[in-house]
Amino acid sequence: MPSDILRKTVSVSIKPAPALKQGVHPENLRILPDREVRVALLPESSIFCSLWPELKEAGVSTFGAGASLTCDYGGSDFLWYRNNENGVLEFPEVWYDIKDCDSIWGVQQGDHEGRRNFALEVLDGKGGLAHRVSLKAGSDPSSYLEFVRINQASLDVSTKALSWWGFQALIRSRHDKWKSRTDLARRVERNRVIEFLASLANLHKQVRLTVWNGVIKHSRNVEFQSWQMRGHLLEMYGRREKFTLDSDRLTEAWVVQCRCFCGEEILEMYDYHGQLMASIVFSALSQSTMNLLPALN
Repeated sequence: MPSDILRKTVSVSIKPAPALKQGVHPENLRILPDREVRVALLPESSIFCSLWPELKEAGVSTFGAGASLTCDYGGSDFLWYRNNENGVLEFPEVWYDIKDCDSIWGVQQGDHEGRRNFALEVLDGKGGLAHRVSLKAGSDPSSYLEFVRINQASLDVSTKALSWWGFQALIRSRHDKWKSRTDLARRVERNRVIEFLASLANLHKQVRLTVWNGVIKHSRNVEFQSWQMRGHLLEMYGRREKFTLDSDRLTEAWVVQCRCFCGEEILEMYDYHGQLMASIVFSALSQSTMNLLPALN
């Protein structure tokens, strides 16, 4: 069952704080029904460098094609970062590839008792939610509000030529590659994937879980401790993590061998559009566990 920590990442009530719209230019502001206020921010990966560590802590969620990963983080988890020439910003566990067609929003949601909940949301070029940073009870709302004021922007930004094709192209190229590289990859029975994933909760060892979309790559070393099915939705829980996977969208699964001598293998799960839902890196699993993933090729 979910831990108390993960329950707190879903909805956190922050003590009364200044309103999000204070200090925001009207043209950058959106006031929506149900007590929701949004502020448009610069659509640049680099702005996340100044978000931590003053924020202190937050729940970070990434949403892929029928999968999601939610983790608790503190400011020390984001001390190291690297800006790449292609615009990708790397933190140890979260990579940002935000382009001009994407958007970033500061979000305030109020409840009936006048309390305010704050978050940052990244939407992809189609308007789909790709990533959310949610303030928690131990977060510093004043640093969040200052971050929003400094990075507010008009949505009318100029479109620059892309220096590379982005995460989505990398995902597509991997999917296409495995179809011909049977020396490295074997397609496995997708109907057995859920049983395999559930078995990981009994192993008491870490795996490397990654959820990708066209904007964010979010990875985490996690030791799963429990799992449950909610209809067709698989939910798995670690100490500070929650992973979900829509089994109805799962269409293909591949086990890929690492090309070095580490002995690691990667389970990659794809939906019916060939989009990577999630991947899990593992090593030294027992033969009985691996037998849960019979090969098709």
